[in-house]
Amino acid sequence: VPMYYFMSDIHGADKAYFEMKEVINFSTNDELWILGDIFDGFNRRPKACLNMLDDVMSNENIHLLLGNHEFVHMMRDYWMHSEESGANEEFDFWDKSLRDPIFQGTPLLKYFDEHVSAENRQTYMDYLSKCNITEFLNIAGQNYYLVHGTPALYTAENEGEWQNNILWNRVNLTHDYTKEIQSDPGYAEFIQQHFQYKDVPFTILSRHTPTKYYYNNYPKLLLHTYGANAFYCDKQEGIIDIDNKIILDCGCRGNSLGKAYDGWASSLACLGIDEHGLSLHYLTILPSKE
Repeated sequence: VPMYYFMSDIHGADKAYFEMKEVINFSTNDELWILGDIFDGFNRRPKACLNMLDDVMSNENIHLLLGNHEFVHMMRDYWMHSEESGANEEFDFWDKSLRDPIFQGTPLLKYFDEHVSAENRQTYMDYLSKCNITEFLNIAGQNYYLVHGTPALYTAENEGEWQNNILWNRVNLTHDYTKEIQSDPGYAEFIQQHFQYKDVPFTILSRHTPTKYYYNNYPKLLLHTYGANAFYCDKQEGIIDIDNKIILDCGCRGNSLGKAYDGWASSLACLGIDEHGLSLHYLTILPSKE
């Protein structure tokens, strides 16, 4: 039976990624969507990020949405080669952003510079430039809106601001995002193709902010929904599914996967939806040690 799988924010944890594919028995009949940020996060072995990108690029049934980490690498590379007016200032901005210690982009940048040919680097950047930052799906009559950060209002005049919000901001669990989703440039075409489902609410699939943030900032809301579940009590990050919003970022990073961070244990999570839309599978695993 074909399955639709969703992961996000793997951040260099390639071993966990490939082990997860084995756990779910991923096949050519299935579809996998990664909601951004396979880049950065594994300082000791930055090539791990490209191992995953190679896998995405070699499989037509694996789809990558841009995350802010891929976007910053891509923009730095673009302005580095640009002859447009203001290119130097733009390059300095994106270079500084990438090298910020909190962003942790320097190890992968150094790997690109020292170990990846100019031709192969351009191949990677060309692929990333064709990746969407949002996506609409309909699975068994249920509408899904895929986004790395949060839905945002789009107008032709604010495209840059919209893009930044999509990539960098976090979902508000109590906000109704209907207007934001309907303003997305891809909404009209999607509704035209799936007109019979135009009144079906969208479920937002997002990440960018680890789920521990939501447990810490929406404790009453989440405890009311989940009760005193194991994820919360044991401080093990897990997928949040509430009010047509599913948050997939469970703190996975190559640097710290499975380790306690701010009192929370991180993991890689995968959401699976079958072709009938009748069952949801929440899968969290810890990888074998690097």
